[in-house]
Amino acid sequence: MNAIASPSVAVAAPPDVDAIALEVLRTRLAAIAEEGALTIERTACNPVIAESRDCSCTLLDSDAQLLIGGGAVAHHFGVCDHAVQSTVAMHGESIAPGDVFIANDPHNGGGLHYQDVVVQRPVFVDGRIIGWAVNSGHMMDMGGMAFGSWAPAATECYQEALRLPPVRLFKAGVEQRDVWAIVRNNIRVSHLVEMDIRSLVAGSQVAHDKMAQMAATMGAQRFIDAVRLLRERTEREMRRRIALLEDGEYSMTTWTEWEKELYKVPCRLIIAGDHMHFDFDGAAPQTNHFFNSKTHIIRAIVVSDITDVLAHDLPLSAGLFAPITLNCPEGTVVNSRPPAPTASAHFDVALNASMAAQQCVMMAIAASGNDAPGRHLLSGPVAPSCMGLHTWSYRTQAGTPDGWLMLDGAMSGGSAGHDRDGYDLFSFMVARKAIIEAVDVELFESRYPALVLEKRPRPGVAGAGRHRSGAGSQMTYRP
Repeated sequence: MNAIASPSVAVAAPPDVDAIALEVLRTRLAAIAEEGALTIERTACNPVIAESRDCSCTLLDSDAQLLIGGGAVAHHFGVCDHAVQSTVAMHGESIAPGDVFIANDPHNGGGLHYQDVVVQRPVFVDGRIIGWAVNSGHMMDMGGMAFGSWAPAATECYQEALRLPPVRLFKAGVEQRDVWAIVRNNIRVSHLVEMDIRSLVAGSQVAHDKMAQMAATMGAQRFIDAVRLLRERTEREMRRRIALLEDGEYSMTTWTEWEKELYKVPCRLIIAGDHMHFDFDGAAPQTNHFFNSKTHIIRAIVVSDITDVLAHDLPLSAGLFAPITLNCPEGTVVNSRPPAPTASAHFDVALNASMAAQQCVMMAIAASGNDAPGRHLLSGPVAPSCMGLHTWSYRTQAGTPDGWLMLDGAMSGGSAGHDRDGYDLFSFMVARKAIIEAVDVELFESRYPALVLEKRPRPGVAGAGRHRSGAGSQMTYRP
């Protein structure tokens, strides 16, 4: 029922690993993750990945704990430990060098939703796992009743997509042709999706090779000890910052809309010393609409977003997750059970939960002293759930299905700050890096049968106070 990070474990520093050596290690790991993500972007065919950069490369340690992530979408990073732990639980001792796993089912080892498939590759050095390279990217289609696998009319998960538990794409370096055949047989634009999945495999190979080389040079045990020490020091700093916030309870309630129905998403933040607990007790029961979420998804998004405010200068790693716990009651929209549909598990409810959590943190910052972390970032609700994505599909002259996902609706404006206007075309007050880049108009028109008539920040925005809200994207186009 609860998503609770592993307790802090003090790790003795290897004798020749000082603070400078640790920082060098951290930056090398960051560079490896970024190179893995760039490999995905350079080899993918789908513009959602290749141009909008909806992908990631995440490195985990030998305990399947988050080390660091690369790429634009930090929300991907925090679900990778859940994915790998599910893979280990299913395949255990049979995991071997050269294995590559795939999963996409939020109910069974997947990531944020069906389209964000998770490709996982263990990193072996001297016969032992010293880490994992885990990549994710948004596929144009993963099957189901609607093109794009986002089907608002679906009432159960079986209608939404081809649901993959953790299975091997490669076994000991040998391609598993039967699994690839199952995937191709159940999805639209299979040639495009297969190439994009192979881009994730390629990115994981790059990250695997560089991580393995570094660990082999350092020595496997020394590498394992050093990255655990990195995690422990990051956790220590995160706990120090939480301790600067005023102890107490802070709460906010929001709702997810479906036509005339409202689904309650309440959040209560309890700060006690150096620990934060987000309690979503009272959330609406799970529904037959596609926005049901899961604990690991809520956890990944909430921790990523609130640490953007409290610790944007620290690497998003397991050390930031450790002092933060969540309660997501089972059988509700924040922690659903099959057959609940989950194609939009990372939007709607999940982003509303994160918005409520962020506002609770803003209240805590406002109630604390001038030394409170993130005080200069105080703002109104960030409302990330106002992002609107839509999928267009059609049949080509040859009679085959094709389509595209419009990500420009994700470019919503931000809330006004206490001392500044809100940001245009970006809903978050602060982030470790820009997320979801808009596709260039000329590239969009060259790839799809559409003509863009205008694209600009929406005019006429205003706020009720001294500072205005940010403007969202206004786009007009026609077939």
